[in-house]
Amino acid sequence: MCRILSFSFLATENASCGRTTYVHCKAGRGRSTTIVLCYLVQHKHLRPAAALDYVRSRRPRVLLAPSQWKVSD
Repeated sequence: MCRILSFSFLATENASCGRTTYVHCKAGRGRSTTIVLCYLVQHKHLRPAAALDYVRSRRPRVLLAPSQWKVSD
């Protein structure tokens, strides 16, 4: 959880300065996508499906496992 909060802070700081944040995992398709989706939902107020559409428009090969897409209440 601490790493997610660190990412969120860094991404927000970078965005406020017009900089980008590079996010990756081993394959760059699932785990990193999950983190970016969480950021977009929390900080950009996108719905999960809209956030995924946005990410796929920038990186079409992203892939989420069903367990990564499950929305918790």
